[in-house]
Amino acid sequence: MSNKSHHLIGKIYKSRFSYFDPRTRGYKFKRRPLLIVGAEKETLPCDLTVLPISKISVSSNIHDAFDIKLTKQDHENLNLTHDPSYVRTHKMTTIYSLDLIHNGEISSLKDLYPKVYEEIKEKFEGFAISLF
Repeated sequence: MSNKSHHLIGKIYKSRFSYFDPRTRGYKFKRRPLLIVGAEKETLPCDLTVLPISKISVSSNIHDAFDIKLTKQDHENLNLTHDPSYVRTHKMTTIYSLDLIHNGEISSLKDLYPKVYEEIKEKFEGFAISLF
C-alpha cells in the first residue's frame, strides 16, 4: 500500500470496526467492508472518512433516500460477500488508517463503477446538507 492517502479514496477495504455489544455492555470489533471517501492528511497514517457497507437483514432498516443497493448481478466486480449489500451514505464515520486490514483491499468502486460512485457522492452530499 502506498503511503499516499489519496490512493485509498473510492476503494472498498476490509477494516477492523468497533461496535457496542449491548449483551456484554462493551465494545467489540468485527471486520467489515468500508468505502473510503476522505482522508485528513496527504500521507498515511491518518484518519479516514468512510461509509460502511452493510447487509441489511431487516428491510425496514433500509433508508430509501440514502442507502445505495449493490447487487452481485449489477456489481459483480466489487467482490462483496453479501448480496445485496448497501453503501450507507447517512452513516459516515471515521477510522484510523491502521485499522484497515493488511492486504484488505476488496475493489475500487470509483474505478469500476464511476456512475455508482457519483450517485453515492450525491446522496452523501444530500444527507450532509440536511444536517444542522
